[in-house]
Amino acid sequence: MKPVKEYEIIDHGFEASSYFQGCGTAFTEFEDVATGIGDTAQEAFDDALDQLADNGWDVSRVKGRSRLSRKTVRTYLLRDVGGLSKEDIEDTETYAYVSVRVR
Repeated sequence: MKPVKEYEIIDHGFEASSYFQGCGTAFTEFEDVATGIGDTAQEAFDDALDQLADNGWDVSRVKGRSRLSRKTVRTYLLRDVGGLSKEDIEDTETYAYVSVRVR
């Protein structure tokens, strides 16, 4: 496995899947990036680390989980967006997105 010498964690927040623009490594010093999705930023972070591990990176020293939001998609939609019915919330394809860039 390739050791991670440096990393960057980007918490994109909550976004509908059809509007999320992605995250890349262009114009950065990083070699690879993975974007995870989840019900919380912590779940999305774990998903991103799993993807990087699948790509051959040793992510055992990547830290950041404690600084990520524990707010769920449902809480975000109810408190921050508002005006949505229970059916709207269940039908939305909104997720927390977190990217991790490595080199």
